[in-house]
Amino acid sequence: VPFKDLAPLPASKYSIQVFPAAAQSYRPAFVYLPLNDYEAVQDAKEAFEVSIQGKELLMKKEYRENIAGNWADFVTLIDKDTKQDVLMNLVKDGYFMVKDRRKKNKILTEYKNAQEIAKKKRVSWYLDII
Repeated sequence: VPFKDLAPLPASKYSIQVFPAAAQSYRPAFVYLPLNDYEAVQDAKEAFEVSIQGKELLMKKEYRENIAGNWADFVTLIDKDTKQDVLMNLVKDGYFMVKDRRKKNKILTEYKNAQEIAKKKRVSWYLDII
């Protein structure tokens, strides 16, 4: 298309105020990292990247929480091909720890069970302290 044939879009229909932001931020549900251990955090980030790289994932919003005045959505990620929960597998391998939540549900119980498997295997020293 020649430049002379281009025209700006009408601001009343196509402005930043009309369209919400396209990108959204999500947080992993039910899990956290030992923030006082830089190496463990780096290992967990690397394991997460490896576990999702080149895969098609399904995301499920599990809950919403207010953190310092901002609402955050917490999600689980399911590998489309294997139907396995990516984060739960990382919990089983000892990379993540499971949060204690007041509201219990089936998925949280499964995450707690995965953490117990990791503890029994003694895959990570910081699981011994929780």
